[in-house]
Amino acid sequence: MCGGVRGVGTGGIVSTAFCLLYKLFTLKLTRKQVMGLITHTDSPYIRALGFMYIRYTQPPTDLWDWFESFLDDEEDLDVKAGGGCVMTIGEMLRSFLTKLEWFSTLFPRIPVPVQKTIDQQIKSRPRKIKKDGKEGMEEIDRHAERRRSRSPRRSISPRRSPRRSRSRSHHREGHGSSSFDRELERERERQRLEREAKEREKERRRSRSTDRTLERRRSRSRDRYRSRSRSRDRKGDRRDRDREREKENERSRKKERDYDKERDDYTTKLLSLCCKMTDLLAEGITGKKKEGIKLMSVDGLIDDFITKSSSRYKAAYVYFTDFCPDNLFNKIKSSCAKSIRRCKEINISFFPYESQVFTLNVPDAFYRCYSPTLEKTKDKDAVMQVMAEQIVTLCATLDENPGVRYKSGPSDKASKLAQLVEKSLENYYKTDEKSQIKAKTHSQLIIIDRGFDPVSTVLHELTFQAMAYDLLPIENDTYKYKTEGPAGKEREAILEEDDELWVKIRHKHIADVIDYKKISRQVVHLNLAEDCMSKFKSNIERLCKTEQDLALGTDAEGQKVKDSMRVLLPVLLNKSHESYDKIRAILLYIFSTNGTTQENLDKLIQNVQIETDSDMIRNWKYLDVPVISSQHKHQRRDRSSEETYQLSRWTPIIKDVMEDAIENKLDSKDWPYCSQCPPTWNGSGAVSARQKPKASYQDERKSSARLIIFVIGGITYSEMRSAYEVSQVYKSCEVVIGSTHILTPKRLLDEVKSLSKPKDMVCIKDE
Repeated sequence: MCGGVRGVGTGGIVSTAFCLLYKLFTLKLTRKQVMGLITHTDSPYIRALGFMYIRYTQPPTDLWDWFESFLDDEEDLDVKAGGGCVMTIGEMLRSFLTKLEWFSTLFPRIPVPVQKTIDQQIKSRPRKIKKDGKEGMEEIDRHAERRRSRSPRRSISPRRSPRRSRSRSHHREGHGSSSFDRELERERERQRLEREAKEREKERRRSRSTDRTLERRRSRSRDRYRSRSRSRDRKGDRRDRDREREKENERSRKKERDYDKERDDYTTKLLSLCCKMTDLLAEGITGKKKEGIKLMSVDGLIDDFITKSSSRYKAAYVYFTDFCPDNLFNKIKSSCAKSIRRCKEINISFFPYESQVFTLNVPDAFYRCYSPTLEKTKDKDAVMQVMAEQIVTLCATLDENPGVRYKSGPSDKASKLAQLVEKSLENYYKTDEKSQIKAKTHSQLIIIDRGFDPVSTVLHELTFQAMAYDLLPIENDTYKYKTEGPAGKEREAILEEDDELWVKIRHKHIADVIDYKKISRQVVHLNLAEDCMSKFKSNIERLCKTEQDLALGTDAEGQKVKDSMRVLLPVLLNKSHESYDKIRAILLYIFSTNGTTQENLDKLIQNVQIETDSDMIRNWKYLDVPVISSQHKHQRRDRSSEETYQLSRWTPIIKDVMEDAIENKLDSKDWPYCSQCPPTWNGSGAVSARQKPKASYQDERKSSARLIIFVIGGITYSEMRSAYEVSQVYKSCEVVIGSTHILTPKRLLDEVKSLSKPKDMVCIKDE
């Protein structure tokens, strides 16, 4: 079954080497770490794994540079499982470069031109054979020399010595027989020494033979020990492989359980945002004897109705939160159709975050829509299609078929998404339960790009909700605080819609919240407000005036700011401000001047020492926000007559869009429709801002028009607040705002910084 898989034998057993190699793949080693592997001194097998990692992962054109200096490496290793195939590192590397197959495993194919170049380079570099040829002869000569040094040196034969010849004639002439006797004695002494030398050589050979015999015996015993050890190792390896296979099966089963749990968590979160358990009990859904409501997968549903005797329920009412594929529907139909009383697709692919706010729970949409690394991939189109389908489920839930508009501009993201939404709306209402085409309703859907209003995303907001989420570590709407007293305990509180006091004060200015009488009775809200004020008094108060002057271009008295750089410098020179706050101030300076020069930008980044975070500023160009000088600037509504706090003079641009849309003042050239404008939409519903709405204004608005705003790439808490404020003023129109996810300034800056990174290096934080 697994014989064709790399690293897996015909028996389906994964080798230890390939398990380790797979682990190295997941670690994504650096060049320094790879060099540490191939030059390791502990074991040749560590080096071999390093070379295999290079052969699998490196480009073919770089293989020669990696392997060249190791082609003559003579370190031995046994490359075959179970032993029996000993080769050197150099021989193994030559096989890697010239052969595609390695013990029934295929390496990545090397292109033909690159392979030819490698073959030529190998031919031009002959292999150095160990103890062979000239090198071998030199080695033999060295052994012979050492052998001669251990044996007695023989004297030169008298017959071959010219000195001996002269001596003989001299003695014959001068000394006669006495000279002959001395010569004879010398010859006998020479022969004796020669015999002794031969005897010593024989004795040495006998001792060497005995040593060799003992060495052979020791070698055989070592081989027997190694054989037993290998046998034990093979048995241990088989046990390890069996355990690993069992672990792999367990991981597979756990993965399936986790997938079902993930889908259940998604549905649970969706259900908890729509209603509470008390609401279910009020509808008569109880769980006394058996579970009244259960979140499960299709397989879990079928398991509960396999047989009549094992059925846990008499009947089931099945609701899908998303589109049910035909194969799953047919699976249910063939297994437990008789037990299902009702089966319906609700199509709620969005999260109702607040009463007038929704999210699509797609936090990676910002990276996939704006990152230049995915510009030529299908990721952008895929996420656009998913968002369009989710927006259609929102319209269907609200029973609206709105006129779709978008903000035209240098980016085509808003227009593309608007066209996809319009097409999906047509398809949805052609295939609804009544099989009738639904006419356009008294509503509008406006799609905006995130780069439309960059100022509101980085400005310090002083309304209660926006300030708390910006300055305090609130995660998943959970606020942690400590009770008063020496033994104060850590508590948690969830900031949600069911908290009436929170809903009442969340959009108020922090100064109004502190003065609010009822807050002193609530420990949670009082601690939250005090924590916000302590942060504000320490550093933020000095920042806010600078930010407001830069954002509006005027000071608190309405005088125009002549030199924005002079306003910015005190913030940059203050060492008590964090780098994030300085980056936000620099961005406001750039936004207020519609971009700056490249030279000025480089000086700002260098002087503030934020080179590592410079992409938080430079990458705004991918949102079509001018970082380098531009002449384009939005026209704003005149709000000079409105009463505001000096440190909260800025109004999000999206609030201008909401009011202009309700009053029918949006220019059709800048805000074109994807379809014909609804004929009943006009500005007749506008009312005076001084008129106070009645307590039941939401009931009066049930039959009125809706304005749905969707921002690609996230919305801020100040923009969410604008939807509520406009709905309070214009009673005839309810404003609903949504996006892919909710933004805080710090989170947005981190996401902007990641735009220039590769996809595999980006970590997307879920909501």
